Amino acid sequence: MQVEISPNGNILVSTSYEFGYSTAENNISNIRFWDISTGVLINEIQENFKIKNIEFSPDGRLFTYLSEDGLIHVLGIPINENP
Repeated sequence: MQVEISPNGNILVSTSYEFGYSTAENNISNIRFWDISTGVLINEIQENFKIKNIEFSPDGRLFTYLSEDGLIHVLGIPINENP
């Protein structure tokens, strides 16, 4: 499990990994985005590979994760313009 907090402190991201015993296709990584102020789940991504690392960009507009095969995945994060 990994946890990362956005630079503005509004979003917490957590990962989990579920190992499938029958085949590698049953292995699932979950990436969950949480609103820190409310504790509400904002979004969830499921992948069929192990997540090695997660990180926000310094400005919080991008979120990256590294898969076990070495690929870097980049996601845009919606920015709330109202503080």
